[in-house]
Amino acid sequence: MATEADFERIGNYARMYNKDQGIDRHLCTRTTEMKVLVLSISRTGTLSMQSALSTLGLANPYHLSSMYDNIGDTTMWLEAFDAQFRGIGTFEREQWDALLGHCGAVTDMPANIFGPELAAAYPDAKIILTERDVDK
Repeated sequence: MATEADFERIGNYARMYNKDQGIDRHLCTRTTEMKVLVLSISRTGTLSMQSALSTLGLANPYHLSSMYDNIGDTTMWLEAFDAQFRGIGTFEREQWDALLGHCGAVTDMPANIFGPELAAAYPDAKIILTERDVDK
């Protein structure tokens, strides 16, 4: 189990020390409203944004590091990639609700790769784009 010292040392990635939840997201549905899509690229404050959104009360803001809580999420993300980039199957609102139905927001990869698809699936969600000077 991750300790406070682990979180201080490696941040949100300390979640990898926690027991996998073992949830098959294929069997899930939306349980909370998707309110915010942070579609910025990594290294633009996405982890800080996840923390801020959580502080503001949004349920389970999804970040790349969230996959450590439930490693089976990677299966559905791969299905989304296959549908989008290889034309294998479909990945639409129903699948997004299954994968992200427990989340009130998303930030970072892999969600940012699916910006147009998520914006279409959740047209009422606010979209945030953060920037960073690439030379820094």
